[in-house]
Amino acid sequence: MMNPFNYLLDRPSPTGGFAAGAYNYVFSDAVHPSPARWAGNARYVMVRKYGRGVEDYGIESYHVEGIRRIYQPLLDQRFQVLEETGHWVLYRKR
Repeated sequence: MMNPFNYLLDRPSPTGGFAAGAYNYVFSDAVHPSPARWAGNARYVMVRKYGRGVEDYGIESYHVEGIRRIYQPLLDQRFQVLEETGHWVLYRKR
C-alpha cells in the first residue's frame, strides 16, 4: 500500500499508480485505475502474500486477492517474478 523504497534508496519515484490503495476502500472491481496507470513506469512491483502457511489473517488476503484479480494480467504481461518468499512476490519489468 505504501512505497518507501524510492525515498530510502534516493531514487526518483515512478509515475502512475497511487500512493496508497486498499481494495474496496480506495478502489474496487467496478472503479479502479487502468492497469497501465496502476503500473505507471515502475521497474519493480512487490505484492504481499497472505495465507495459512504464514499464519496471516483472512481479511488481508481478501485485499490482496482484489488487487490480483484486477492487475494480475498486467503483472504477467509486463513483469516477471524476480524473487518469491512465503510473504512477498517481487516482480521486475520485462
